[in-house]
Amino acid sequence: MNTAHRTLFQCALTFILLGPVHGLILEDCSLNGKDINLDNGDSTRGITGTVHCKDRTTGQTTRDIPYVKGQTDGILKDYRWGTKEFSEYKNGQPTQRSQKWDQKGRLVVNTLSDAKEQHAVNKAYYPNGALMRETLTQPGTTTKLHLEYYSDGHLAQVRCDNGPVGRKDCGYGDKTGELKTYYKNGKLKKIMRFAHGLGDGITETHFDSNGKIGRTEMWVAGVQEGPSEEFWENGRLMTQRTYKNGKTTGSLKKFFEEGGLAEESVTENGVVQQEKTYYQNGHPKTETVRRDGTVTVKEFWDSGKPEFTGTFTEKTRYGKTGEIIVMEPWDTLSEGTIEYNPWGGDAIAWKDVVEQGVHTHYREEGPLADETTYKDGQRDGLSRSYYPDRKVAVEAIYKEDHLVSKKEYDENGKLTSNETYYADGSRKSL
Repeated sequence: MNTAHRTLFQCALTFILLGPVHGLILEDCSLNGKDINLDNGDSTRGITGTVHCKDRTTGQTTRDIPYVKGQTDGILKDYRWGTKEFSEYKNGQPTQRSQKWDQKGRLVVNTLSDAKEQHAVNKAYYPNGALMRETLTQPGTTTKLHLEYYSDGHLAQVRCDNGPVGRKDCGYGDKTGELKTYYKNGKLKKIMRFAHGLGDGITETHFDSNGKIGRTEMWVAGVQEGPSEEFWENGRLMTQRTYKNGKTTGSLKKFFEEGGLAEESVTENGVVQQEKTYYQNGHPKTETVRRDGTVTVKEFWDSGKPEFTGTFTEKTRYGKTGEIIVMEPWDTLSEGTIEYNPWGGDAIAWKDVVEQGVHTHYREEGPLADETTYKDGQRDGLSRSYYPDRKVAVEAIYKEDHLVSKKEYDENGKLTSNETYYADGSRKSL
């Protein structure tokens, strides 16, 4: 089955499975007065000439298909669905040269193949004739260049790729290329620089509201490298970081829109090792330190006084693909990873962090509010809560997250309750 026959078969199959898109067209085809059945290979075997097809109902021409020795060869003209499409074939295969017109005779798609450069250029047009899309491809490869335009001619999107073909503005040549994209309102959106189809140099992104720079990035051979900055619309610095081999490294700082440091961290190989966040009044909000699989967290009241201190340790968890995984808030400190899993095959493993040791909360006035002992994410050992004068209010013992015993005291320190518990949580005194 050659390409023309295969196309007709696929269209028929689409109609059977999905129903007609434009309505089913029944054709009668002939060559030099002889009926030709395009679904029958014996009917087209060895023929040479142009097969002329008509709509069985209206008599209007639907297709002209050129054949040479039984293979589609030449310009195939397709008039179905109210449009006009010309496609070039060679030995039964498309040559990536085609044109398509809409019902008003306006060119909407133009695909040209350059045999010398071994690439094809596909162009689509707006009804006003302006270029809408331009794509450059090579046989057997991915798209090497993709450009999209607004109807006024401004470039809307661009994608360059590494390869032996392309355009000077994608950096194919002796100099670095430069491309500019725009918002629909015509204002400058982004300036990108390329070398051999890969990002190379400083990329700038602008706000459409005021034209100010919103982001700057440095690229080397398609990999983000060096300093990167983001800005608020008012022009103030929002984020400042550094990349190495495409990963954040070293110091990262974030700022409030009104000014002032909001966050600072130190990253190694894309993993945050130290992090501090701040309230807008300048007081510390959180401090996180990660070292040798242990994460130490401190939280503060907006007055700067301690609110919480605790230690977490990394733990590998496993789950089957498709299983719903509930992540705790502190799991954002974790580094995602894929490791060996006990099920084998299609399962996943990830690292999160679990509570370890004594976790404490403080009142803003300063006194200790409560303290709880953890082991591998479970309450295990002594847990106490305190009155504002630091006297014990509740004292409990846990074992593997199960309550073992609990004592309660009044504000004068007098014992008011003393209970022990079974494994299911029921009191033994009852």
